[in-house]
Amino acid sequence: MLSIRLFKSSILAFSLAMSVQVQAQGQTKTAQQIFDEGSTALAEQRFDDALKSFENLDKMSIKDINVQSSIRIRKGEALARLGRNLEAQNNFITALEQIDQTLPNFAADIFLANKYLGEMAYNRYDYPAAGEYYLKAADFADRPAVKLNVMAGAIAVLMFVDTNRALEIAKQADEISQSDKSIDKDIRAQTSMLLGRAYLNMQEFAQARRHFGKAVSLLGGLTQSSYINDIQARSDYATASALLDDPEKMRQYLSFTGAGRFEGSAFLKASDVSLPACDPAKDIFPDDVVIVELGISSNGTVTYSRPIYSNKPQKIAVIFAQAVKNWSWTVDEVATIDPFYRALTRLELRCTQETPPQPTPRSFLADNLVKWLGKENIEPQNDLSDAAFALKLTKELASFGEQKPYAKQPKKGVFTWYALSKNAAFAYNKQAEFLDLAIERAREVSAPVEVLAFLQLHKPFDDRDSGLEHLKRLRVQPEFEEDAIIRAILNLTINDSEKRGKNSEYVIGLLQEVIDDTRLQERHPLKIGAQVRLASLYQQLGAEDYARTAFQATGLSAGQCAAVDSRPKLQSTGSLSSLYPNDMLRMSITGFTKAEYDITADGKVVNERIVMAYPPFGFTKASEKIIAKGTYEKSYRPDGGLGCSTATNVIRFKTPR
Repeated sequence: MLSIRLFKSSILAFSLAMSVQVQAQGQTKTAQQIFDEGSTALAEQRFDDALKSFENLDKMSIKDINVQSSIRIRKGEALARLGRNLEAQNNFITALEQIDQTLPNFAADIFLANKYLGEMAYNRYDYPAAGEYYLKAADFADRPAVKLNVMAGAIAVLMFVDTNRALEIAKQADEISQSDKSIDKDIRAQTSMLLGRAYLNMQEFAQARRHFGKAVSLLGGLTQSSYINDIQARSDYATASALLDDPEKMRQYLSFTGAGRFEGSAFLKASDVSLPACDPAKDIFPDDVVIVELGISSNGTVTYSRPIYSNKPQKIAVIFAQAVKNWSWTVDEVATIDPFYRALTRLELRCTQETPPQPTPRSFLADNLVKWLGKENIEPQNDLSDAAFALKLTKELASFGEQKPYAKQPKKGVFTWYALSKNAAFAYNKQAEFLDLAIERAREVSAPVEVLAFLQLHKPFDDRDSGLEHLKRLRVQPEFEEDAIIRAILNLTINDSEKRGKNSEYVIGLLQEVIDDTRLQERHPLKIGAQVRLASLYQQLGAEDYARTAFQATGLSAGQCAAVDSRPKLQSTGSLSSLYPNDMLRMSITGFTKAEYDITADGKVVNERIVMAYPPFGFTKASEKIIAKGTYEKSYRPDGGLGCSTATNVIRFKTPR
């Protein structure tokens, strides 16, 4: 309805100023007819046809600058609908600079241009610009419902730019919606919701909850209805209740959102998660929290992400939303989720204190693959877990048809199969298939033994025991047994995967073999890594003197030692079933959290914190208690310091079927 009214008003303005005629396919067409054809094509979503019409008009000698601007706005709309946003933006900005904004006949055009510019700024996370464009559009809206629509956009972004201003606009919008009888309940509920979120981000939680409650009531209350607006309003109420320390109300309203109550919720462990780093320079601290709402496409990419709440809305909210937009998800898991719930998910997020991953033994081989591929001008992509990257590669493979993929570029084939095997958009069994193909192709082209070892060491397994047996088989293969570095890498990797207890003698033998290997330099990093692991193993066995001797042989400080040692293994979690929140269990609400924590040298957990939780605030406190109960293997540290800093773990809360 809106688009029809918009282009009708533009036609009127156009007809007042145009009488130009052009030849088209043997027939004479007026500029007005071409404009009408383009407008009709827009309304019918034939955007390529619309663009051709407006491009033809744009090339004509039209003297009236306002008409020129109207054409450019229509052209900009066609470009925007075709995804050519930069071109569209240029057309909109040029048109708005030239058009006479006092002429009522062009109000619809001015509205349209500002609305699109607002949406484009919003999508690139330029919230200050988005807010201003939305408010300009509101000034040219032709009726209250349309005005409220763009005011809603302004409020949603400005609460993370200037919360006081957002609150004032939200009050104005709420007043319009409540006083105008032509406004339906859904729109009134939306304005109440936005007013509540403005209060929420001002940390006025009681006021926020009052408006969220009004929105829920306008939408019919706590019924089995599950439209997007229902889910959002109930989620908002649950969030306000959590922040008011009212867990009973939080869980009651959460139970009516569908959160954690649909099959396949395990997909919510994202395959590629990058959280903003804690950084005092950016005013991002470990206790800061942001709730982000996102949608997930069927191919595993994030369709949108936007902040809902932050304790520092003006400083950090947008940073978190931008980070989430770059996530990707496992395709196989996403496919099991009802599209309705996939369209709207909310997560509780905090910054990460994770340091860059410490080198593992297998990382000593990484440069060999890069150098080998570089000889063929193949530059491996760093981020192989991106879902969009997976789509690009699978399309590339499909283009070969029945021909053998990369027959003319066999080394590129090695990289492609390897890249797909590392892409978390695929399940383990599929990743394993891809890696087998990479190894097969590498052998066909006589890849160096270091490259073959690198590929074999990255074979994915969803079962620890299977992966361990694979490593043991590799260790006795002649081509790997004869190479000192590969042999040492395999020994250390087996140690890091092997169970202790009965196997301690076997593991000590593996480590000692690396230490005694004369083919390696005395201070070789792999030898030092073996000494560090041996010291911690002796400590676990109660052999303090042996641990001290092994540690002294490294020549490292305690801090350096922690950086090259393997992560301590989990020994016990204690009794956890009692820590499942009773109300969440009774309501069959499931979820997950991701925790960060440090492990002391004697195996205790300290500094535990939750950096990701679904649903927001539902399992956060319970997860902190669970993590705190964990005990780990002891590590030898002469100063008694940390055995491991910033360890991570995911906790899943599942109800019995």
